[in-house]
Amino acid sequence: MVKLLKYAAVIPARNEEKYIVKTLSALKNQTVPPNQIIVVDDGSKDRTGEIASEYADVVIGLPDRGYNAVGSPEISNVINQGLKHVDSDVRCVLICGADNILPKKFSEIILGRIESNPRLVVASGVAHGEPYSERSPRGSRIVDARFWRQVNGLQYPVGWGWEDWLYLKAQQLGYESRCFPDVVTYPQRPILARMSAEKAKLWGKAMYALGYGWEYALGRCVLTSVDNPKAGLNMLIGWLSHEYVDRLDIADWVNQMQKKQFFARVWSILKRHGRK
Repeated sequence: MVKLLKYAAVIPARNEEKYIVKTLSALKNQTVPPNQIIVVDDGSKDRTGEIASEYADVVIGLPDRGYNAVGSPEISNVINQGLKHVDSDVRCVLICGADNILPKKFSEIILGRIESNPRLVVASGVAHGEPYSERSPRGSRIVDARFWRQVNGLQYPVGWGWEDWLYLKAQQLGYESRCFPDVVTYPQRPILARMSAEKAKLWGKAMYALGYGWEYALGRCVLTSVDNPKAGLNMLIGWLSHEYVDRLDIADWVNQMQKKQFFARVWSILKRHGRK
């Protein structure tokens, strides 16, 4: 039964006193609530840590680095501090944004799908108002802890591209990752309709770390430029300015996978054209 599937929730939070109560309340009120809630207070200057202590089993207080590191590799280390406190007997780990409200059956549905499919090891819903890709879990996601412990000791790599690394690593090893559009979460902050130029530059660095070849990198930049030329240019600059960006262990595999997909699409187009 799903209710016997133990899981821990890890929530990184910095200056989230306006939002974290609703997020933690929604977690507590899940039809299958977490067996363990861990909040990593990332140097907050407000009451985030104090509020979290009323709901969480563990609150980890990190020193203030002086700035918000969202979008940078430093966030992977923040989450890793929480992962170190996950009980050894939990089956899954939920990584949840501090402003994200999960629907009441979020965990029940996602855990049920993981339990019924032994190959599914990374899964998420879709944040309200955001696009999604079926094989690319985003936002609040649930991960099979057994798989994660085997591939990297229940830790993210600390580097660019850390968030995508997990589901791509799963695919590399023959497992499945899924984003389920019928499970909708509700971020309390408004979702920006357009990618900022600064965020696009960070994405460019992450694309390089993940092994994106020039064809895919250029294609992503061009598509981004259609809506936001400055963001598209900055994404390309980020990909090109990789002097201090280490490639992840999946980079060669990602590069080869993308080439196969590219040539498969070209061949498919040529065959359709030939039949006309």
